[in-house]
Amino acid sequence: MSDDLEAGNQAWPFVNCPYCSTPISIVTVIGPTDGIAAPCGCRVSPAFFEDV
Repeated sequence: MSDDLEAGNQAWPFVNCPYCSTPISIVTVIGPTDGIAAPCGCRVSPAFFEDV
């Protein structure tokens, strides 16, 4: 691991799930207003990521 990551100098690359706080690595969009976050499996709106 690099010194920058160990020192906390870089931003966390993942967004936390708004329901369970698990870091989301991918979202599978299943409809215009529905998505499933991985690895937690919570349903999230794709609009949640517009400002991220």
